Amino acid sequence: MDEPKITSVNANRFSNHPEWDRFYTLIEDENGKRHCDINFEDFTGLMGIYKNIPHEGLKKDSVGFVLDISWRIYSEWCMSPDEGQKDTALNHNKYHGEGFTKFVNDEVHYELKRERSANDRGSHEGYLKARQRVLGGIALRALELFSAWEGKTWPPHRTVETDKRTEYIYDDKRNLRCKEGLDSYITQFSELLEKRKAA
Repeated sequence: MDEPKITSVNANRFSNHPEWDRFYTLIEDENGKRHCDINFEDFTGLMGIYKNIPHEGLKKDSVGFVLDISWRIYSEWCMSPDEGQKDTALNHNKYHGEGFTKFVNDEVHYELKRERSANDRGSHEGYLKARQRVLGGIALRALELFSAWEGKTWPPHRTVETDKRTEYIYDDKRNLRCKEGLDSYITQFSELLEKRKAA
């Protein structure tokens, strides 16, 4: 299988308003052309992380893994109108990666406040290192969930038939965007990096 061609595309490239610029990632492979609302740098960063961490419990290629992360965060964001994104919760067509971007930006902010990030504060290079650790934490969290969910982006469910519709009951309420934050996953990822450096 050939490596996919992955590029960054400006969705508003025909506009005369640069302030409207919105970029997405275009993937071209044997499955055709697909797009993802995760920006190019984070998309390829997550691909590289996935290729370099143990993932025996999940048999996916790196593109599929990142697309699953994107889909899961999109689902969580659009199904959670209590988080302030009422427009996208009501109209899925208005979603353009805000859930992923906010999640990552918030986690990078928290990561830069942690003691291990003291040397990364105040420089662009330090910010990028912290962002990479956050992406590593997201990858580990996604790997844990998707493996437990047998390769799917949602947990196993029970169906309950009512006279009006079929309802799906999910006993596993975990989200990729965990409320307790990614600190423990980022720590695990940092330890993996240290082991790799020491080897």
